[in-house]
Amino acid sequence: LPRLRGMVDEARAMLRESQAMLRQRRSDRAGAFVAALVGLRNAERQTRVFEETILPRAEQTLASSRQAYTTSTGTFIELIDAQRTLLDVRLLVVEARAEREKRLAELEELAGVDIETLAAPTTAPATTQSTAQSTTRPS
Repeated sequence: LPRLRGMVDEARAMLRESQAMLRQRRSDRAGAFVAALVGLRNAERQTRVFEETILPRAEQTLASSRQAYTTSTGTFIELIDAQRTLLDVRLLVVEARAEREKRLAELEELAGVDIETLAAPTTAPATTQSTAQSTTRPS
């Protein structure tokens, strides 16, 4: 009987250990999901700032530098610097978009779903009214 109790106690301990490992895995997964979500939102904010604020200013600076160079009030170096800055900003936009896609892929992996397939369900196509077969009754 003591040997049997020892085996039962050992089995219970193993069960508690498995349950603890499962809780830890769930906690780790939840933490990874939150981190990926924060990263996704951060990348979206960065992209928006670059596209809506910094990129237009870089384009405007290039236009001004081009105009100044054309009218001989600016130097070629200033024009090249403005072009390089615009290219750098465009590169940052692309990198921010790529980061967003990476984070989205992480979320999809953690959730086990493809976000693109989770689009809002479309309404069922209109069904044509089936015509009931008319039965003729003798009059």
